Amino acid sequence: MALAFGRRNFTAPHVARAMRVNLGFIPAVWADAGDVVIVDDVDYAVKAAHKAGKLDEKVLFLSLTEAATMMRSGASQHVAIQPWGWDATLCGQLQRAGVPLSLLPGEDALQRIRTWSNRRTAVELLKRVRRQLPDTIGESFYCESLHQVEELAGQWSMVVVKAPWSCSGRGIRYMEGALDDGKKKWIANIISQQGAVTLEPFYHKVIDLGMEFTACLDGTVQFDGLSLFHTENGAYMGNLISTEQRKRERLEKYVSSELLDLTAAILKKELASLFQGQYVGPLGIDMMVVAQEERFLLHPLVEMNLRRTMGHMALAFKPSPLEPERMMRVRDNVNFELQVKQLENAFVKVL
Repeated sequence: MALAFGRRNFTAPHVARAMRVNLGFIPAVWADAGDVVIVDDVDYAVKAAHKAGKLDEKVLFLSLTEAATMMRSGASQHVAIQPWGWDATLCGQLQRAGVPLSLLPGEDALQRIRTWSNRRTAVELLKRVRRQLPDTIGESFYCESLHQVEELAGQWSMVVVKAPWSCSGRGIRYMEGALDDGKKKWIANIISQQGAVTLEPFYHKVIDLGMEFTACLDGTVQFDGLSLFHTENGAYMGNLISTEQRKRERLEKYVSSELLDLTAAILKKELASLFQGQYVGPLGIDMMVVAQEERFLLHPLVEMNLRRTMGHMALAFKPSPLEPERMMRVRDNVNFELQVKQLENAFVKVL
């Protein structure tokens, strides 16, 4: 939402602000011992982190004001800020709090992140990736007019229309049959606000999966691991915490390890070529396995998230082969809670 707005004075909806307070502690999951985690409510974060597994014992929770004072004290030369993701609104908040500008990305860097986060980037990347991957599936179109949408939508019985910037299922509509006035109005509004929409044929999804990466200072991109997760109507529901070997075993009925390795290698190359060292940090590529004519095909690029993802967070748990598999989800129980429970039922669908 902040990326779509693109300016420094965006006010997030109430539910997003509540999640920020309730779940502000979660960087402690992947933080190193001794790191500082900036939160809105220090006392709440300490309690929530302790409940989640004594995470409060390895990090220091500070308010933004306290952290900014520390950074201005001369320690900033040894500090790096690692947010969930960068946008102009966050930079504005940090700057107003007095965080040194040397620790913040400049306007050019923020604009590049916003541009790359537009779904138009994923549309173009999908084309390049699929040209190098045999026996995969996936089409996506960037439409700057309602007329374009209407022409394309007529080719399929059901389509998925998405706003260029959106997350967690917001800004996504599943449209079956002819476009009625209500659907046209929604599409026209998004085009008016964000300049375009993307359109994809609806696929019969079997499994949600993803690949997590980190863009490095030297311009290379490293593959961090697989993500197996669950969504409903585009909204994130939970992530599997498991070893890489177990995740591959779960997928082997649908996707070979050879295809996974080839996909990761192609994405590393294409992402490095895209960023050219001008983005450093985590990112995730969402994918899915599609049932098509009595076989399974990989859709190698449904979304690109130029930020840390819940998949990265699941990888940070680093389970051993002896530990049981667990499911990580965010639960709305008066307050938002991070819930990690031992997996009881099969995670992937069996047709």
